[in-house]
Amino acid sequence: MTAEEFIARHGSKRVLYVPGHAHGDTEHFDCERGRPIRASADPRTVFVHYEGDQQPKATTVSDLLVWGLNGWEEPS
Repeated sequence: MTAEEFIARHGSKRVLYVPGHAHGDTEHFDCERGRPIRASADPRTVFVHYEGDQQPKATTVSDLLVWGLNGWEEPS
């Protein structure tokens, strides 16, 4: 999924950044919750405003989960 597709489908939803070293563990200490705000020039990256941060951070779409009816889910 491209960054623009991600924003179009999930731009208003809560997201969870799950770093690679967390191996899919959504309770890992380094996971971060936030909301995507816009696509970047890189088609794989969106800017996410994470809780507690002043500035949004560029994040690879493949590292994000979306809050859905069954909890944290892969974006579709």
